[in-house]
Amino acid sequence: MKLTPLKIFLISAFVCSTSNGLTTSSEVPFFSALDDTGNRWSYFKAVQESAIVLFFFPAAMTGGCTKQACGFQDDHKLWKSSGFHVIGKSGDQPKNLSLFKKAQRISYKMLYDTEGQIADKFGVPIDKGGKINRFIDGEKHSLHREVTAKRWTFLNSAQGRILLMDKKVRAASNSQDLIKLLDLK
Repeated sequence: MKLTPLKIFLISAFVCSTSNGLTTSSEVPFFSALDDTGNRWSYFKAVQESAIVLFFFPAAMTGGCTKQACGFQDDHKLWKSSGFHVIGKSGDQPKNLSLFKKAQRISYKMLYDTEGQIADKFGVPIDKGGKINRFIDGEKHSLHREVTAKRWTFLNSAQGRILLMDKKVRAASNSQDLIKLLDLK
């Protein structure tokens, strides 16, 4: 998707804020992380292919996070056809994210950040981790996460620039809010 200068200006004006020295139009901090399959995922490689919606969420298999992740899944074809990769990011372990994706039928990548180092690069506040128990396909699973990140979303251009930083994410409508802002429908 090609964003016009007017759309970029409007997006920047909508949520022009700073975080850890980052502002809209800042270069995105490059990083790599383990994905839900345990494989290494590289931001540098992905941004060469398309723009990226990167959303940080507190914990897999919890109410708000499930609504947020499922909202992006519901709109995944639209995001993809508009030139965006959708990437979810939390302190959950790859196994947790894999179970979460399976339970919710999520098709996009989810990344694991054990110590909150990636969250820190983006200025996303983190707190201590935790553990929850969930039943998936009738089997009890203990889901551990090392850190809990705040719910923030970043829209990054294919040129590696931050177009939007949303620190006041509405979990259930995060994807639709961005789609309306970008006028993707």
